Amino acid sequence: MGLTGVITALVFDTTASNSGVHRGAAKLLEQQLDRKVFYLACRHHILEVLVGAVWENLFGKVKSPENPWFKHFKDVWTDLTTDNPTTLSIRQKWLNKKKKECKEILQEILRSEKPPRADYR
Repeated sequence: MGLTGVITALVFDTTASNSGVHRGAAKLLEQQLDRKVFYLACRHHILEVLVGAVWENLFGKVKSPENPWFKHFKDVWTDLTTDNPTTLSIRQKWLNKKKKECKEILQEILRSEKPPRADYR
């Protein structure tokens, strides 16, 4: 059987070369194993995907490799006032509902006796 018989999951960052649905390394390995495996995308990189989806829903798709909003934000970073922070007001009903659901799930994880990982405390 060897190693290939015991592989049940793949851990990788979410670059297209790893996670591409047709030619990504994970997909190619799955084809070589001739079975499905559990994908464990890097928890740091997966947040980029989630934040990117939220950004696109709120502000639209960015058409260039460099996001002009982020460049502007970087340019004015030292001028931002931090003594009175405010939160983003979400007016879209479905997105606001999802925000509340996510908040409840995260609060439940934090309240639980054993969070998924100690570094989330």
